[in-house]
Amino acid sequence: MRQYAALDVRVGRLLLWLKTWSSALEIRDSKAGLLSSYHLLLLVIHFLQSEQCLTIPVLPVLYQKHIDLFGKDVPIEDIVSRLAGPPHDSGQFYYV
Repeated sequence: MRQYAALDVRVGRLLLWLKTWSSALEIRDSKAGLLSSYHLLLLVIHFLQSEQCLTIPVLPVLYQKHIDLFGKDVPIEDIVSRLAGPPHDSGQFYYV
């Protein structure tokens, strides 16, 4: 989530608004069988990546743009260490 929020300042604001809005409508409560914050955030990120919904996607699909960083041949330890680092570490995550 940090990587996506770091790509566009609007994403972080939208995600915070979504959490507040969904709490106010009482639709965010995973313990009661409703959606969790994480599920809502994934839905929004998917929408912002979708070429079918938006003329120009707001967010990239990191796996497709950076297959060398997230590919099946990359050890999971490497992926975890990259994601644990600061956003935009070494300019690895960018949208072109």
